[in-house]
Amino acid sequence: MDLLFFKDEKLKYKYLNTSFAKLFTKEREEVYGKTDKELLPEELYYQCYKGDIETIDYIYENKIDTYYLILIDLDNLRSLNNNPEGIFFRIGGDEFSGLINRSKTEVEEILKKIYGDLIKIGLSPQLSISTGAKNLDISKNYLENYANTDKLLYEAKLKGKGCYILK
Repeated sequence: MDLLFFKDEKLKYKYLNTSFAKLFTKEREEVYGKTDKELLPEELYYQCYKGDIETIDYIYENKIDTYYLILIDLDNLRSLNNNPEGIFFRIGGDEFSGLINRSKTEVEEILKKIYGDLIKIGLSPQLSISTGAKNLDISKNYLENYANTDKLLYEAKLKGKGCYILK
């Protein structure tokens, strides 16, 4: 079970996946926009709050700006689904998102490896991905970072699919 969430500067949940909402035994809509204080018993809330503040302090004190938001879209998934030799199933559509703490050079090496491995698999029709990756701007909220990275993803798709754009 992969858990994913983002909080804004007021520590309100601005994005969360279904698995994360299940931790609260709630639907995503019931958690969105709330703080841990509204969702958790007092003692657990203070532990989470302390962790949030320590993380924020660490990021600002160490001027960490090497997180990259990465969006991946599976190109031509519909063609693969219609392939008589097998069926592929989508889980949550054909887009995936990740957050990685690496330098730009390391992120590029990871992307090159993913692209190389996809070619080696040898599916017919060939599976390809389009990727947008952008340095996370901690002065912006999740939606702004997502929108900027999403633009790069679609820029990559316009280049003919099967490529990435890293900024």
